[in-house]
Amino acid sequence: MESRSCPTLRPEHTPLTLPLEECFIMQVEREAWFPVSEHEPSPSLPLGPNDEPFVDDQRNEFVYGLGETVGGILRTGRKFTLEARDGAGYDWENGDALYKVTPFYVIFNKKTRIWCGVYYNSLANDASLDLGVECDALFNGFRTYRAGSGPLDYYVILGDGTLPSVISTYAALISPSLGPNFSRTPLSDTDAYFKPWRASYSLPPRSQFGFLASSLAVSAELHAQDAIQDFVKTCRNKGFPVDGLHLSSGWCQHPENGNRHYFVWNRQRYPDPRTLGTALEEEMGIRLIINIKPWLLDDHPLYEEALKGDSYVRAAKDARNPKGPAKSILWSNGLGEHDYGSYLDFSSPGAVEWWSRHIKEDLVAMNMTGMWIDNNEYSGLVDDAEIYAGKSSFWGGGDWESRLGWGGGETTVGQVGRLIQMMGMAKTTHETMLEAFPDRRPIIVTRAAVPGMQAYAHGTWAGDNTTSWVALRRGTAMTLSAGISFLPGLYGHDIGGLTGKHHPSPELLGAWHTRFTVHSWKEVSTTLWMYDGVEVDGVEITGLLRDIVGLRYQIIPTMYSLYVNEYWKQGWPVLRPMLWYHSADPKTLALDEQFLFGSHILVAPVLSSGHRTKRVYLPSVVDGTNEVPEW
Repeated sequence: MESRSCPTLRPEHTPLTLPLEECFIMQVEREAWFPVSEHEPSPSLPLGPNDEPFVDDQRNEFVYGLGETVGGILRTGRKFTLEARDGAGYDWENGDALYKVTPFYVIFNKKTRIWCGVYYNSLANDASLDLGVECDALFNGFRTYRAGSGPLDYYVILGDGTLPSVISTYAALISPSLGPNFSRTPLSDTDAYFKPWRASYSLPPRSQFGFLASSLAVSAELHAQDAIQDFVKTCRNKGFPVDGLHLSSGWCQHPENGNRHYFVWNRQRYPDPRTLGTALEEEMGIRLIINIKPWLLDDHPLYEEALKGDSYVRAAKDARNPKGPAKSILWSNGLGEHDYGSYLDFSSPGAVEWWSRHIKEDLVAMNMTGMWIDNNEYSGLVDDAEIYAGKSSFWGGGDWESRLGWGGGETTVGQVGRLIQMMGMAKTTHETMLEAFPDRRPIIVTRAAVPGMQAYAHGTWAGDNTTSWVALRRGTAMTLSAGISFLPGLYGHDIGGLTGKHHPSPELLGAWHTRFTVHSWKEVSTTLWMYDGVEVDGVEITGLLRDIVGLRYQIIPTMYSLYVNEYWKQGWPVLRPMLWYHSADPKTLALDEQFLFGSHILVAPVLSSGHRTKRVYLPSVVDGTNEVPEW
């Protein structure tokens, strides 16, 4: 790479820091120059006779990535808010922001057929990314990244110019290395910069690739402890294997006011939770994954105990109670219901100790072997002047913390952002589970995520989706986007939908399960036998679902191999858009309703009501000439 007034960059020199005032272009071993990233010099800077500003023609550029976002897979010409929200029932065309923040995108230049990536190493509040919505006659089209605080620290990723190489390079940047104690290789140590890495500290257990049930309604029944065991037995009696059960927050609901008090069991519903854990974990072989959230409401029985350990985010210095905990409006019971409480600050040693101790004493002791860290967007921290203790690191090794604006010691929410707490919660939970079960692979599922989260949480899903055909169709594009953005490798959706005025129709339920047969994470929010005896086009729905789940178990060995050898070791998704291999064919650049399972299996599910056949596009590129049969 060459830069005006900069030396030539060779592979052994990476990484390179370029002065922001320079306008630069990159060159690889190809016939033509092409732009990768550019900063237009200020008009006040002197320009030499050959220093003509380069204007990027974005008509040849196609942008993808940014993780979990709605709409089609193509991001060009759109604007995104880089913040996390509890977006229950979100709009599948225009909803923004959602649960995860991934300030990483990839660009394909149709003219040069080169891929590159851009990663903004920032978790700042009030960040956004404009990918061509804004325009100006003076500057032509352009892309804009904005953040409310923190340094402008970003990476231009080239790899060898192919999409798999760019994704692998990005994955290596944000994943643990294989150095001592899995600590991150310091970015300044260029000799070891590309040493071997893995996506996470450990692999998920095989059970997490199987059929996972949810218990939103069952967990809140009056006799929930018995109802859950009966539910699992019914699943198996009807021919549906169950490898894991997500225990929703009804387990800790206060019997009188309904508020959720995490780590405090509702003994009316669960008179003996240890017996429940033993029955499911040891007798039935089911992994229980229990729901916990990063706050305590004011009426929580353990609120004062956590306060004594300085466990909460603290109020701003000019607040009425400057040395007390910050107060936030937090979800308490039903949809839209809230109460006051305080977020735990995982940069405080007191919070880390408190959280770890109560996981062990109140959950692990009851034979709960998986943790579901939920509602962890920290979107209720609305005052940038509120204070973090800043004493515990969320990343290991190197200068990663300082590059995120984390200088060590007390700091404000505005200086380092709300999103950073997601990583602290995941890291603390992961380390606690390793201590509690040193001979087991941890099971940690997260709703929210930031880059690097896959090191601690293997599973995630698309949040509280809707029961609709559009959710089924657009969810396919969302999954593909999550894959090329290197989100946690077990990624899925609530099958059947979670929000809406009605249950899925028999046709929609069948289509949903059909599509998710090959998804890396299969979690079901709808009772599988709710349409016993009901037929669609002569096919009995419960029998169809039983066959689909059976097919799922047949492909688990292939899926697990793809996960280990390609996601865990290289950063490549299990499910890949057609452009992964065929970006030279322009028709694949917006194709997001069919995809590849691994490298050779084409999946083209029916995604619209009333359809019984599917038109499939088969790209073929030979010596640069397209041969494109369409079936």
